[in-house]
Amino acid sequence: MRNLPWFVLILSIACTSNLEHGQTNHHMKKLETAVQEASETWMEWDGVIGVAQGETDKGKPCILVLTTSDTSASVKKLPKKFKGFPVKTHFSGPIDAH
Repeated sequence: MRNLPWFVLILSIACTSNLEHGQTNHHMKKLETAVQEASETWMEWDGVIGVAQGETDKGKPCILVLTTSDTSASVKKLPKKFKGFPVKTHFSGPIDAH
């Protein structure tokens, strides 16, 4: 019985770790779905050349939108958030594939 408190502590840490991992996987699936949905619409807009998973300046997951212009009307109409994730734009300029 003396070892019971240690067993309970170790078990609770293991369960918490698994719960956090499950929540992270669920959160990442939601981000993947949001990126896919955003891509289907926003890639049709002038100035948008890519939609991907990214990170905010604070390291949080976001939807990253690559643009050829940071002043186009299409870029200006992008939402600040989509499906609960922040939307971050990155002006990459035109991409020329050779």
